[in-house]
Amino acid sequence: QTFEHFRQFYVYEKSDLNPVVEKVDEASEYWVMQKVTFDAAYGSERVIAYLFLPKNSEPPYQTVVYFPGVNATYSNSFEDGGIGSLEFIPKTGRALVYPIYKSTYERRDGYVVPPTTLQAWHIRVRYWYQDLARSLDYLATRPDIDYDKLAYFGWSWGALMGPVYLALENRFKVGILIAGGFMLLPE
Repeated sequence: QTFEHFRQFYVYEKSDLNPVVEKVDEASEYWVMQKVTFDAAYGSERVIAYLFLPKNSEPPYQTVVYFPGVNATYSNSFEDGGIGSLEFIPKTGRALVYPIYKSTYERRDGYVVPPTTLQAWHIRVRYWYQDLARSLDYLATRPDIDYDKLAYFGWSWGALMGPVYLALENRFKVGILIAGGFMLLPE
């Protein structure tokens, strides 16, 4: 009962995603990168997600959804750094989805981690979950994604958030948490 009470804080109204593929880059010998956008679960914002679809396997693809380290709240553009150390995922024949969560990369809005108030933190945790969940909603619309084989991959800050999001989100079949730690929150 207590968990269900807390789960209600994260619930969002399912609505049309209005997805748009804004960019396709086939320059890599290993993957095709698609930059897609779709409606967020809150306000009038658009979530950005970068999909890396492997060239060495056939769809539908097993898919890994990534949640980055805190450096994402200090960087201006995902494309400046690119796929980096995650390239092993599409090289092994799996799709990689890298959502641009609220307050990160191109969606930076002045909020940085760690938070200055506990209330601000709680609101952001909800937004980040909803961005993650809407990304899964988007993946469900794609016939090239094996929707029954989704994995969550959290690095550092993403590993810190992983237990919360894996508890809330039953669409993931696997959770990978690397280099997680503790965050000092304000009192």
